Amino acid sequence: MLVLTHDHTEDLILCDAALRHGELGTIGLIGSRAKWLRFHKKLVDLEHPASAVERIQCPIGVPGIEGKHPGVIAVSVAADLLQTLSQVRS
Repeated sequence: MLVLTHDHTEDLILCDAALRHGELGTIGLIGSRAKWLRFHKKLVDLEHPASAVERIQCPIGVPGIEGKHPGVIAVSVAADLLQTLSQVRS
């Protein structure tokens, strides 16, 4: 599951729901490292174990590919998804 909205409140609600679902293979959240630190605290405050919260990947995309332009993010996320699918199939 990828959380890609423009609203931090909605992102938090979706991350909370994804963790409560319990059967999702991977969860990714678009955002900065600072956003992730805030979300991690809020999700733990919502009584998710830290180990469960740490399943969420944020920022998403291939490490080392930097940029905030939507096209850069899209290509980086697509490449990361392809890598994940390749690992799952192996």
